[in-house]
Amino acid sequence: MSSTGMPPSLELPPLPPGIEQEYQRIRAYPDDDTPRLIYADWLDERGDPRGEFIRVQIALARLAGRNPFSYLPSTLVSAATSVWPSPAGELSSRQAELRRREWLLLSRHREEWLAPFRGWTSGEEFRRGFVESVKITARAFLAYAPRLFALTPLRHVQILDLDHWADSLAACPFLDRLEALTIHAQYCGPSLAAALARSPYLNHLRQLRLSRNRLGDDGLVHLCRRSWPSLEELDLSDNGLTGDAVIHLQKSQAFPRLRCLQLRDNDLGPAGAFHLAEGPLLRQLQFLGLAGNHLGQFQFTAPLHSLFSVPHLDLADNGLTAESLRGLLFPPPAGPALAVRYLDLSRNPLGDTGTITLASAQHLEELRVLILCWCNIGDAGAQALAHAFHLRQLHTLDLSNNPIGGEGFRAFVEPFTRRLPALCRLLRTSITLPYRLNQELNLLFPPRLNA
Repeated sequence: MSSTGMPPSLELPPLPPGIEQEYQRIRAYPDDDTPRLIYADWLDERGDPRGEFIRVQIALARLAGRNPFSYLPSTLVSAATSVWPSPAGELSSRQAELRRREWLLLSRHREEWLAPFRGWTSGEEFRRGFVESVKITARAFLAYAPRLFALTPLRHVQILDLDHWADSLAACPFLDRLEALTIHAQYCGPSLAAALARSPYLNHLRQLRLSRNRLGDDGLVHLCRRSWPSLEELDLSDNGLTGDAVIHLQKSQAFPRLRCLQLRDNDLGPAGAFHLAEGPLLRQLQFLGLAGNHLGQFQFTAPLHSLFSVPHLDLADNGLTAESLRGLLFPPPAGPALAVRYLDLSRNPLGDTGTITLASAQHLEELRVLILCWCNIGDAGAQALAHAFHLRQLHTLDLSNNPIGGEGFRAFVEPFTRRLPALCRLLRTSITLPYRLNQELNLLFPPRLNA
């Protein structure tokens, strides 16, 4: 430790006056690439490979802007992209080359570039050439925040070991510089939400992730009592929320820009699903995560079409049966097709009957990605999907880890049944399939696209 009580590594190396000014602009305007590129030019002149690294990551960030899942929570973008066909080959090869250079530069210089952070942060992530995300204990953040923000254009912090520091953290003015805040598995209860709701320094947050903190319904009530004018992503996974919590969420006008709502592994039940479907919130969402919320415990007496108006919907692991799925979807709406494009129904006991019901839902014609792994689907269900002629835009179908045999998958091979013209990815468990059928499937749905 230095005489100031701060780790010596926190000292920022001196820079020439003109470059110091650009570095200040990088911190002040983190969305602007220009000062970063000027700084990269200066590094290039000195033969410093960090200059190339900055350019590579800026190029990657610009390409990532074309990602069809750019609206998703950052924690889900990678998984979603993995089941979406690659864009044009030129773009794909360009990304691959940039990723290779990025990996090479990091493997050679990561330790050197992270030396100023050593011993007081972890999980550092470089974005557009600079560390923009770190994990840090609450105590260290409160003690060293001024130096931390002087060192790098920090945008995301994950707070560790929060303990009794919630009120002090909420009162820290440096929170005002963050775009994303993660407090995961600190088990602080509703008092954490109350502290955040009182903070005057969170108006610029775009992402707030509070998973596994035992917030309960009272915690959500606290969050709804203030305005979050910039918030686009809210993660409240595994917080013991019930269907009553959704009522407060729907009545609140606290989240005017919210696009992604993650509520997985709570206890919303069918009541929570009804409250969500009846309110105005769904109209502004691009992603809704309801996995693991026991939605299949009861039968639905009226369809919840508005749930399926969200473009990316996760209903995995809800105990949905053929009967509950039919109750959710039928009778069909009188108006246009539902807007859902990415639907995850994995780990629901749909069986063949439920899959046949799903395949008959012509109002799901906008689907592009359908995830049905671990759904106990057999040959009859697979054949029904292969004959779902209205799914003309479906390009990815995940049927892995289902007891589907040769008869089921043959329906995707025979010319007179191939009515899914966009399908290019068919994920499957092929170990039990006949060799010749497997070869035919590989020709139609190349393994490189199914990896």
